Amino acid sequence: DETRKPSVPELLAASEAVLLTSIQEGFGLPYLEAATARRPLIARLLPNIAPDLDTFGFRFPQAYAELLVPTVLFDWKRERARQERFFREWLRLLPHTLRRQVVKPIALASVQPPSAVPFSRLTLTAQLEILTVPVKESWPACAALNPFLKTWRRRARIGKLRTTPWPRTADQWLGPTAYARRFVRLLHARQHASAEGNPALSTQRDLLAKTFATANQYPLLWRLRT
Repeated sequence: DETRKPSVPELLAASEAVLLTSIQEGFGLPYLEAATARRPLIARLLPNIAPDLDTFGFRFPQAYAELLVPTVLFDWKRERARQERFFREWLRLLPHTLRRQVVKPIALASVQPPSAVPFSRLTLTAQLEILTVPVKESWPACAALNPFLKTWRRRARIGKLRTTPWPRTADQWLGPTAYARRFVRLLHARQHASAEGNPALSTQRDLLAKTFATANQYPLLWRLRT
């Protein structure tokens, strides 16, 4: 019922902390909402929004780039074969002109099994395989690869997870006035674009290059069902 469901501020007010494990975010609003509500945030530093948030002045004490997991916790051989198959199927869906821009994913770059891989770069099957391992076995193995886990666990136990203060510099970047000012500037720049090339095509090429870069290659995005 849309008229009775709680709002985001209400949900955050009732929360002890915010856990965000997204592999993609459009604008990074959950990061800003957690900061506004003064709630501790545990989240990934997503490549497509982390630089912007840093420019705005936001610092997230419990943020991580990747969570490494040892390959002994799942069947690496089957996982690699699965990724190879999913990647080929996904690649065939792309136009021929775009296939050349796709960089080979991390897990497929080496035939030999690495000692550890990022959890986010696994298929759903491998992720669930890891989560079925008893915590008493998986925790020591993962904590050894990700020292920050022990620190955050200690903070959580004593209620000392850190929040993100709203930086003063953010006001000049965020808000209706700031957005309108930059929008007008972009319109003006487009009207006076030089005849050297098509700025729209240049922007499109840059967007596609970032989209297909290794940093943005996730097996979960190759499958329509995940």
